[in-house]
Order: sequence, then C-alpha cells, then structure tokens
Amino acid sequence: MGSSGLASDMTLFVRFPPKWNHIEPLRQYIDLAARGRGYNGTADKLNIVAQELLENAVKYGDPSSEIELELRFLESFKSGGIEIRVSNKAHPSRLALLDKEYQRTRAEPPREAFTKALQRTQRLPEGATMLGLSRIAMEATLTLEVNGDRVVLTARVV
Repeated sequence: MGSSGLASDMTLFVRFPPKWNHIEPLRQYIDLAARGRGYNGTADKLNIVAQELLENAVKYGDPSSEIELELRFLESFKSGGIEIRVSNKAHPSRLALLDKEYQRTRAEPPREAFTKALQRTQRLPEGATMLGLSRIAMEATLTLEVNGDRVVLTARVV
C-alpha cells in the first residue's frame, strides 16, 4: 500500500508466437492473476475480452511476428479496473476492415452494434463473423491504435 492507502498498480507482460494453442493457457493465466488480486467482479468480463483480443491477434495477425500482451491492474486510478493491451503486426489487407469494424463499434451503443454485427455474420463467409470487437465493446472501453502495420487494441474493464 502506498501513502494514499491504495494498492500500487501492477503490470504483467507476455510475448508469444501467434499460435492457437497459446490462447487458453494465457486466458487462464489472466483469469488467475485477476482473481488473485481480488478482481472477482470483473474477471468474467476480462475473460471474454482477453479471449476475443487473443483470438483476433492470432487469426488476423502476421503469423511470423510475435504478439505482445500487457495486463495492467489499475488500482491507483479512482475507478480501478484492469487494462489489457494486445499488440501485433497485422496483414495490410486487414487494417481497413479492422478500422471499419472499430468505427462501427464506436458509432452505436455496444448492444446495438453487437446486434448489427450478428446480423452481418449471416452474409459473411464461414469463420468471418466480425463479432469480436462488438463483444469487447460490450464488456470494456476499447481503443485502437494503428502504427504502420502494427495494431494495438486496448480494452479497459471496470
């Protein structure tokens, strides 16, 4: 505990290759870390967000580039919460689609954006649901940064 009476922030950082078999152990690690720090009330939301962020990074990222995961427990902020940031290189062909979906999630209330995304899935090829960002936006505050071919998605779960 610091002098303000609040616990200090804590950051966990993991770098891993974009492999499907890494997602579940990482999600379990994130869940245990959150519950171990007393974030039981937000752990379920965090699990959904982490799953979607990690799956998107593997599915749409450059398979030859590592994914970076940063998990921050924001105890010194008034509202607290957990911030999860996933950064990876993306296929250039996916950047415009990612930005378009991100803008849709910001333009409407989260549940409405999710419902519309769900309706769009019926017109897309199998496996291309585009629901991930909408699901994240229902559980967290989401930001997108694109720097060249590097994509950083940050979600804050409170």
